[in-house]
Amino acid sequence: MNQEIVLIRGLPGSGKSTMARAMAGYVHYEADMYMVVDGKYVYSAEKISKSHDWCVSSAKASLNEGHRVVVSNTFIKLWEMQRYIDLGFPFRIIEATGTWPNIHGVPQDKIQMMKTRWDCLPDSWMTSTSPVPVIDEANTTLKATSPLRSPRSRAQPHRQQAGSCNPGSHPLAR
Repeated sequence: MNQEIVLIRGLPGSGKSTMARAMAGYVHYEADMYMVVDGKYVYSAEKISKSHDWCVSSAKASLNEGHRVVVSNTFIKLWEMQRYIDLGFPFRIIEATGTWPNIHGVPQDKIQMMKTRWDCLPDSWMTSTSPVPVIDEANTTLKATSPLRSPRSRAQPHRQQAGSCNPGSHPLAR
C-alpha cells in the first residue's frame, strides 16, 4: 500500500472530521478522539497536550503498520503540523473551509479568535507540483523539500512574503 499522511486543517465546523471519515482506505485520527469518554466528547484543557501526543503516536503506529492515515485537527498555526511531517512519510495538506455548526460546541468568540491567529498556507503549497512544505518552528521559516524525499532532507528556505497571506481575504475569515 502507498503510505501517506493527509493533514486536514480548518476551524471548528469547517468539515474536517466529515471529510476525514469519507476518505475510504485511510485510518482517521484527530486529537479530539482522546477526549471521548464512554462514547461522549468531554473537553478538558488539561488533556490538550496528551491528546495531541496520542494523535501523533497513533498516526505513526498506523503508518509503520503500512496504513494510509488522515489526521483532522485545527492546525491553526503552520508549525502544529510539523510533528506529522517529521514522521517522514509522504503527505498532503487539505484545508476545510465549510461553515457548519461545530459538533463540540466551541463558542463563536473562540472561533473568531482562532480566525485571527490563522496561518494561511503559502500559495506555492496549494499546487500539486509544488515542493512539500516543512516548517521550522524555531524561527518560523518555511522550508521546502521534494515530495519524493524525506521531509528531513531540507532544501533552501522559502520565506512567505509579507502581506501574501491576508486573513481577511482567506475563505476561513468570513
